[in-house]
Amino acid sequence: MPLMRIHKNKTHSWGIWKMQESLDELLLSFDNSSRYENEIENFSSSKRQLEYITTRILLKHMLGEEKRIAYHPNGKPYLSDNSYHISISHSGDFVAIILSNQYVVGIDIEKYGMKIDSLVSRFIRLDESPTVFQGEKRWSYLLHWSAKEVVFKILNEQNVDFKKHLKIEPFQTESYGSFLAQESRTVDNRLFNIFYRIYPEFVLTWSVVE
Repeated sequence: MPLMRIHKNKTHSWGIWKMQESLDELLLSFDNSSRYENEIENFSSSKRQLEYITTRILLKHMLGEEKRIAYHPNGKPYLSDNSYHISISHSGDFVAIILSNQYVVGIDIEKYGMKIDSLVSRFIRLDESPTVFQGEKRWSYLLHWSAKEVVFKILNEQNVDFKKHLKIEPFQTESYGSFLAQESRTVDNRLFNIFYRIYPEFVLTWSVVE
């Protein structure tokens, strides 16, 4: 099984899965696969079906038991028994989940690709400073975008403009580390500590609001 990694500490845990199996292979991971087969019938996209099932398998691996994922009207996920705060992200053939039984959390995974270059003007501010990593700025662009996704998920507010309302404080891009993100969408103007790791195929960012 392509479970890439599960990271745990005292306040939270996160996991990454690379989708490589067929849907039938994935469904074998559940004691009652028919329930999940019924749930994915409404998805016309086979990729969406794989994401749905893989997310629940990763959650099972992280907790050692099956938990039901539900969704608020705005699409924000939560566990039906409210045992953990949860955040979920998909990109390409990767799925990431973060959990905490104490704190609000956010996670984002972004697959490496040239598409980000054409989006830079939509989310990079003049007072932000993407830096070079491995000879290019694309990794830094991905981290800026990914971090803003994390803040957006935690804020849970409508009409958030990634360029106007979210600012990444200057940092030097490395293989892993942390940096600060400031929001101006709310009156609180909250500051978030964003952790990150760069992998050969993607970047991962997350935050835990203690």
